Amino acid sequence: MLEIQKVEGNADLFHQYPLQMQSQPCFLELSEGGTVCCDWDGEIGGGVPCTVWSRRDLRWDIPCLPANMANKLMEELLQLLERVHAGHTVEWDGSNMSGSLDEDAQDASEEIDEHIRNIDHDEFLRVSDADDWFQDYTPDITAETTDEEITAIAASEVETARDAGIHVLRGIEEYLENLRDNLGSVTHLVECRCP
Repeated sequence: MLEIQKVEGNADLFHQYPLQMQSQPCFLELSEGGTVCCDWDGEIGGGVPCTVWSRRDLRWDIPCLPANMANKLMEELLQLLERVHAGHTVEWDGSNMSGSLDEDAQDASEEIDEHIRNIDHDEFLRVSDADDWFQDYTPDITAETTDEEITAIAASEVETARDAGIHVLRGIEEYLENLRDNLGSVTHLVECRCP
């Protein structure tokens, strides 16, 4: 019997390291011990843990999904994953413990790949940068807006974004802080020019 570890936070599968242009890829994993999970890949540049390299733990690439869609995916694939697990053996290959699949498990694995390829793009986790979110209007920020007020405005914008189908609003607090600080700089410059 497989154990599904559910994704808890709505945007838990989204992660982007500082200075990286892309977010980390995501995967569905079936561990050697029978645990099923979805997560983001902590490696930069395509590396994998040795248990995945040796096929003791099995992974399939998935799009970045919100929690409810990732959990739904694991439930939908449970019977196929059980077939993969039933036909997955780990044996000593002369230098390492390595995993292999029998014919039915390989067929099930290919069906999993096919199912993942057919995930509707509308189900993907949607991400927006604060710059893009505020392109049509300016938030109600002044040079005197406090940090606490910025946190509250950011939380409100995140909720509004969720209602609009955006799951992650990147850099929202930094955007608001920069807006406030820039307004403060302009105010200071105007004050300095007054006689």
